[in-house]
Amino acid sequence: MISYLRLNNIMMKRCTYILPTNFAHEGIRLKVEGQLQALKKHFNISLHALHYSKQQSKFRQLLEYFFYEFRTCFVLLFTPVLYIRYNPKLLFGNMLLPFFSYFKTIYVEHNTLMDTELIFLKRPFEHRIHRFTLGWFRFGNMTHIAVNNQLKEHLEGLGLTRVTYIQNGYKAPDVSPDLVDQEIMDTFHSFKSSVTHCAIFTGNGYPWHGLTEIIEYLRQFPDIGLVVVGPYDISSSKQILSIQHCLSPTLVTLIESCDFAISTFRWDMLEITEGSPLKSRQFLCHGCPILVNYHDCAADFEELKPYIVDFREHKEHSFSRISQLIVNKKDLIKNSRSLLSWDCFFDTLLS
Repeated sequence: MISYLRLNNIMMKRCTYILPTNFAHEGIRLKVEGQLQALKKHFNISLHALHYSKQQSKFRQLLEYFFYEFRTCFVLLFTPVLYIRYNPKLLFGNMLLPFFSYFKTIYVEHNTLMDTELIFLKRPFEHRIHRFTLGWFRFGNMTHIAVNNQLKEHLEGLGLTRVTYIQNGYKAPDVSPDLVDQEIMDTFHSFKSSVTHCAIFTGNGYPWHGLTEIIEYLRQFPDIGLVVVGPYDISSSKQILSIQHCLSPTLVTLIESCDFAISTFRWDMLEITEGSPLKSRQFLCHGCPILVNYHDCAADFEELKPYIVDFREHKEHSFSRISQLIVNKKDLIKNSRSLLSWDCFFDTLLS
């Protein structure tokens, strides 16, 4: 006899999540795993991701890319529901989307103001492909998801229709104490005991993350220590603990042990004023209030608003303000994980 769960899975529509990149970035892996888990409640879901390694030769990477594009054509042809993380590098797949969108359900997720980012990174060829692709999308019938209102208005300004705003979610990973790096945690506890308040910052080296500016401001507050997680060329000091890399179990344990966190700080370099980055959701969902320098969409929720301090409003006083917050970490974790869950994201999208 076929079990109820198996029968339910058979009756569900098939959906493929198209991810035109690999899992080299830990944040992408966390996000996609959380989304897939939530999508399983609605679809018979499968993942179509690009698998390559930077250690491979350029020729091998190119072969992987062409093979991925070839397989994408078959995914588009045979899958009734498609969820796509937009990437202008998916050349052939993107060109086919408008055609298939008139007899398939297609969702395209947009995560950043890519125009300004590609210009800042001096990638003119990729920028031209991006602008052409979005222009081509105007002829389709896809549902476009913008993770903040600024991005929604930008996409609509380029002529896209059926654009909906739903902010990013987060799924807290299951953490086994055996997977936490105890050497890092011992160093952290020693550092934390030497300061009055302890903040955490994570990033991958982009200048718009604003680490240089954050360190400059923190010099005015010697009682605040900063844990920096990411590939930054800085040395540890009395006020800074530098951790070049750590896995998710260690990272979330560090976050839960800190007093507050600092999110992306110089998005103004990209003319971005609003966002819902994974890191801010991760901070909140692990009990850390956040200091931001943009409008974080998590502030849409009244329950979370008191735990978000906007530097644009309070300037240098922001550091004193957030370090003096009285926080019930258990309540913050509970509310954040409920309001910022991927279940809420997809329930809103699919309702």
